[in-house]
Amino acid sequence: MSGALEKSLAILEYLAAYPDGVGLAQLSTDLGQLRSGCHRTLQELMRHGYVRQMPQRADYALTTKLASMGLSFLSKSGVVDIAQPVINRLAQATEELVRLAIVDGERLTLVAKA
Repeated sequence: MSGALEKSLAILEYLAAYPDGVGLAQLSTDLGQLRSGCHRTLQELMRHGYVRQMPQRADYALTTKLASMGLSFLSKSGVVDIAQPVINRLAQATEELVRLAIVDGERLTLVAKA
């Protein structure tokens, strides 16, 4: 695996544990990466929409792009077949309409209901 890819994945995995964001100094120290290299990697991840910089401070946080990709994959991989019986039982038990939606960017895509 390339060094750049390993560093990028390490940053993404690290940021997943900090939903409120984390500063560059802490991130680079905890990951054992040079601050300048860490900053370059963060800039690339921001350019591609995986990371954002918090508006009130300089901390970095994940965007929902990875979650959206995962949910999009799940919606195409049979998750509805798996979830439908659970949705049916929940609807029956609560006597309420139950919907399963997948987040895709700014959109919610309804994939199942009972």
